[in-house]
Amino acid sequence: MTNYMNGEAHVWNGGECPVPEETKVEVWLRSKALLSGSAYRYAWYHDEDCCSDITTFRVIPPEPGDAQ
Repeated sequence: MTNYMNGEAHVWNGGECPVPEETKVEVWLRSKALLSGSAYRYAWYHDEDCCSDITTFRVIPPEPGDAQ
């Protein structure tokens, strides 16, 4: 099982969100945009005609004292 919580960038080929919904993530989209926020804000499944598919993501480590 892949440890997505390790702070490293992971290639994403689509599917269910791999982390808890409230997890803070950075996502790189097919359009080359870089976004960050809670995982629930993003569509993790891929659509062949969509430039907003996630191609890579990284979990943002919580700040000391943050609950995640």
